[in-house]
Amino acid sequence: MPASCPTTDDNNRRHHRFQDSRHLPSILSGFTDVDQSEDPDTYVRYVAHANMQSEVQSSKSELHRLLRPQAGDHILDAGCGLGFDSLALARLVGDDGYVIGIDSSRTMIREAKRSASAARLPVHYHVGDLQNLSYSARSFDACFTASTFMHVSSPTNALLEIVRVLKCGGRVVALECDWETLVISIDNRKIERKVVRLLRRAIRNPGIAHQLPVVFATAGLRNLGVAAWTVTIFEYEFANQIWQIQQTLERAVKSHIITMAELNELLNALRAASNAGKLFGAATAFAVCGAKCV
Repeated sequence: MPASCPTTDDNNRRHHRFQDSRHLPSILSGFTDVDQSEDPDTYVRYVAHANMQSEVQSSKSELHRLLRPQAGDHILDAGCGLGFDSLALARLVGDDGYVIGIDSSRTMIREAKRSASAARLPVHYHVGDLQNLSYSARSFDACFTASTFMHVSSPTNALLEIVRVLKCGGRVVALECDWETLVISIDNRKIERKVVRLLRRAIRNPGIAHQLPVVFATAGLRNLGVAAWTVTIFEYEFANQIWQIQQTLERAVKSHIITMAELNELLNALRAASNAGKLFGAATAFAVCGAKCV
C-alpha cells in the first residue's frame, strides 16, 4: 500500500464523527438478502440517506484516495449498493478506465443503474455473488468495499475471491462498522446491556471490522494499514436513525425475543435519558487497506 495508508500512530490522533445466540431480523440484518425482504425500497432509502451525510462523504473520499486510483485503472466496487462509491471512483479513473459495481441485490443494482444513466461515467453494474465472482483472475487494479463483510456468510471466502481477481500490486480498501464496539449508556445497566445485545444480534458478523487485519493477512495481503473512526452520540433520535434501534426492537417482538412490554420499557428509558441529557452512545468503524503481491 502507499505510504499514505494510515498507521497505528495516525489512528491515535484521528477521531471522526461517523456516522448472540439467535440471529435477530432487522433492517440491518436484512441486507443479507434485500430482494427477499417485505419492502426492498426500505433498504434503498436507508442506504441513500446514509450516503448523503457529509461526514460519510468526506470519509469515503479519503478512503477512495487510499486506493491510489490512476487514469485507466479497472476498479471493483464489491457490495456496491446504490453505486455512490462506484460513481466517485469512476470520476477518478477517467474514460480510459472503468469501475464495475457488484451487489447481490437486484433492487440495489436496478437503482444504481438508474442513477448512473445520467452521469455518463465509465461504470457498469452487475448482480453477483462476492464469494463466487464471475471475473477472471487478475482483472482489477483495485477493490473498494464498504459495509459488506458484516453481511456475507464467509468474509474470508469473499476476500479470497477479491484477491483472486486483483492484479499483482492491486490494492484493497475495506470499511466496516464494528458492532462489538457499540456502547450505550443511560445510567441503567440492565437497559443498556439488553439494547446493545439486541442490536449486535441483528448483524451476521458483528465483529468483522476488528477481525479484518488478520483476515487480510491470512488472505496474503501485505503492507497493511488500519484507521479507526468513532461516532459519538448524545441524542436518541440520532442514535435511532443510524442504528435503527426502534425497528430492531420491534422485530425482536415479532420474533418473540422480547415482549411488547419490554419494548416499551426500553424505548421509554432511552427517550427519557435523552430528554434529560443523560444518553451517550458510541461505535467505532475500521478501515483496512492492503496490497497483493508486494
